[in-house]
Amino acid sequence: MIDSHDITSMQADIDSVIADDAVSITIRRDSQNLSAQTVRLVKPGPSNPRQMRSDAGKEVAADIIVLGDLTLDIKKGDKFIYQSLLHEVIWIDPGQDIAIEAEAVIRG
Repeated sequence: MIDSHDITSMQADIDSVIADDAVSITIRRDSQNLSAQTVRLVKPGPSNPRQMRSDAGKEVAADIIVLGDLTLDIKKGDKFIYQSLLHEVIWIDPGQDIAIEAEAVIRG
């Protein structure tokens, strides 16, 4: 059974993973820019297969995975710029005990 010590240890591991290749993104929600937040952005690959998600009635696969600690303020529909490309969040992992994980697609 997982106890609070295990959760604390897993959160520390996630913090290390994020810090290993951290980037700062500024999320735009509706007409408001949120404060910059530190995340790790990962392109799906063999170890992170692209999952098909429903986006406005169409099946799409994420272009990037957003990984943040439990303080990450991110919601479906949020937008951010990364590598000069606009990304939109299409999915948030509902199991948020250790970290926040979201998926985004390139919109422009």
